[in-house]
Amino acid sequence: MGGSSTATPATESVFESIAFEGQHLAIRLREDHDVSMINVIDPEGSLFAQQRVAVGETRVLIEMLDLNDGLGGHDHYRPGSYEVIALPETDGEQTQLDFTPQLRIRGVSQYTGPRPEDLGRVIVSIENVGTAPTWVYDLVYRNAPQESANRDLTGLLGIPWIKRPENASELVIGPGETQSYVGYESPLLFPDSAVDSCSEDGEFTVVVGVADGTAVEQKVKFNPGGQSRQVNSIGEYVCSKVELALLNEQSTIIQNRISHGGE
Repeated sequence: MGGSSTATPATESVFESIAFEGQHLAIRLREDHDVSMINVIDPEGSLFAQQRVAVGETRVLIEMLDLNDGLGGHDHYRPGSYEVIALPETDGEQTQLDFTPQLRIRGVSQYTGPRPEDLGRVIVSIENVGTAPTWVYDLVYRNAPQESANRDLTGLLGIPWIKRPENASELVIGPGETQSYVGYESPLLFPDSAVDSCSEDGEFTVVVGVADGTAVEQKVKFNPGGQSRQVNSIGEYVCSKVELALLNEQSTIIQNRISHGGE
């Protein structure tokens, strides 16, 4: 993922720039610095991270997100105001930064994967309009044609349950970035009892689980078309073309849906 600038301090500062690069906070120091240690202080005033700086080193990486494939290592910083402190640089220099991700649903479309049943899935395009990175870990729905898609977000906060992207590191969405996600649920898989196959409009809500403990939701209108195709033995079918549109421009943010692990 490309870096996104978080702060560009004044020219006399020891900090030349502070930016996010994927899961890390990248701190660039001026060439003639005498910094030997970088401390990052969290919103509660506790030490979040500490990194030694070698003589002559001008680029320091601090891990803010711990996101790995599998079930282990899914730690997320607490959003809020952080202090980045350079020591010794005379008596020390510090800068205060806001690290708060804020996701918005920007678009939805039908997924066209390699298998016929993939037409029942949805691509959700999400933008991070906040100041720090996070990741999407789950996509679910409410009032979708496929009843099994209408479940709650998984209680395993942060552990990815996403079909696309496949790699954990690619799930991270930095500030100012837009990313597309495909969940495992199939909201557009229609039951055999549906009337007027591939011709009846409807609405459902997409719910996005965010690793910072919030959730983002938005209503979607769907307009099925094309040809119907049965994809399993119980008569469920997909439509070859489904038009999807957001019903409003503003996503709804559900704050503090689940607290961070360890709290």
